[in-house]
Amino acid sequence: MGKEDASKEYKWFWPDTSDPTQRKKAVDQGAWAGLWITLSFCFILFINSSTLEIPAANIESIVLQFILFRLFVYIIVIPGFLTWRVWKENCFISAILILIYMVCEVILTIMDSGSDLFFLKILAVVLAMNGVRGTLAERKIRLSQQGLPQEQPIL
Repeated sequence: MGKEDASKEYKWFWPDTSDPTQRKKAVDQGAWAGLWITLSFCFILFINSSTLEIPAANIESIVLQFILFRLFVYIIVIPGFLTWRVWKENCFISAILILIYMVCEVILTIMDSGSDLFFLKILAVVLAMNGVRGTLAERKIRLSQQGLPQEQPIL
């Protein structure tokens, strides 16, 4: 196995953003990380809502659980929207927000004394970083095609 074969072996893990097909793969990996967040929150919401035991006489408890349920739905809708923006529109800001979500999830996992899914969460952070790299490369290409100088801030 030569040096070129070894570099091809890790293309899925850290795509080269100078190549258009690899850049698209990096953006798609960022979208997959956002999908991970959305689906994991949906799963948690499903598990928690199926085990809720709401006492009928306590109206404050019902209102509190309704508010928490709505907040949790927003926590699901936001990553879903960000994922769609990364996947369809190559949105750099959305990719950064997905990366922030993933890093927060890993930090909460560490604070919660670890998890069986810790390796998958670290992998999702790497995928989110690739999404940021891919969308940043797309943004630089769009700026150069519009004739804007590369020294201009990209945010």
